[in-house]
Amino acid sequence: MSAHQRTSRDARQAGQSTPEEWSIASHPRTRASAALAGVALAAGLLAQAPAQAQANDYPTRPVSILIGAAAGGGLDYIARSINEGLAKEIGQPVVVESRPGAAGLVAANAAKNADPDGYTLWVADVGPLAVHPHLYREVAYDPTVDFTPLGLLAQIPLVLVVNENIDASNLEEFIQTAKGGDRLSYGSVGVGNGTHLVMELFQQQNDLQLQHVPYKGVAPAINDVLGGHIDAMFVDIKTAAPHIKHGTLKAFALAAAERSPALPDVPTFAELGHEGFDVSPWVGLVAPADLPPAVSDTLRSAVQSVTEKDSTSKRLLEGGFIPLRGTATEMSDLILRENQLWGGLIEELNIQVD
Repeated sequence: MSAHQRTSRDARQAGQSTPEEWSIASHPRTRASAALAGVALAAGLLAQAPAQAQANDYPTRPVSILIGAAAGGGLDYIARSINEGLAKEIGQPVVVESRPGAAGLVAANAAKNADPDGYTLWVADVGPLAVHPHLYREVAYDPTVDFTPLGLLAQIPLVLVVNENIDASNLEEFIQTAKGGDRLSYGSVGVGNGTHLVMELFQQQNDLQLQHVPYKGVAPAINDVLGGHIDAMFVDIKTAAPHIKHGTLKAFALAAAERSPALPDVPTFAELGHEGFDVSPWVGLVAPADLPPAVSDTLRSAVQSVTEKDSTSKRLLEGGFIPLRGTATEMSDLILRENQLWGGLIEELNIQVD
């Protein structure tokens, strides 16, 4: 046995470190690695503690609500119908930020890529959450997994209107007229827009073939219905109501679950025997995925409280919207159903915009 081996044996028997262990433990690189490992472990534990504390203390600064349209439009109105109430519920300012572009996809991507800390929310409508993933070839998010639903806010009810000279006085007569010899036309606010897809679904369910004429905005489309250049269209209540009340447009049915106080004499499709045609665009509030449970609970509770207030409902109704009070779970289910509905229709009709 060598002297080195005897030294190692004696050291082990004495319960001391061996020469090999001395050399390994005392190596500068080994000491540095051990130190770094300890620092990393400590840093990880320390990072978890503040993150959890921040979630439990949420919110400690202003919260932003993104909208995928210019200020002054419908989404902006809905966001500003809830932001003050939300601010009171969570105890921090809630600021509305406009992120227009690409039919709402700019705001969608900004919301998806935001930190999941509850300080960036998104007032999202059915387009980016259930239509665009099927309409556009490249969408950089999955609406069913990349967001945390917080609750439904409102519906944008669409009403079927026709030119006053059309030979029909109700929905069934219009359907029969549309099946007649002269092919009728309809306008929309662009290919893939709700005003387009809802009419396509209506045609599919009633075996109609109207000529589609897309426009770049609601104003030129409704003006051409008024002027008789096109025969019909689905349009939002706020745009249609003045013309309906003045008798320059005929309103046959509302594609919503209930009548609107803005047009109390216009029945829903369900009332007229067309069950399940509650297909008007809807709007909800979401956050990025992976939101901490404490933050998610705070926001969902706040949204539910705000949407249940009469003041919120009144403001939404004044803007031509139907207030919704759907929970986060109901919103998740709706997103799945609407993806199936509109995705199936888009695929069947082979509708693409890029």
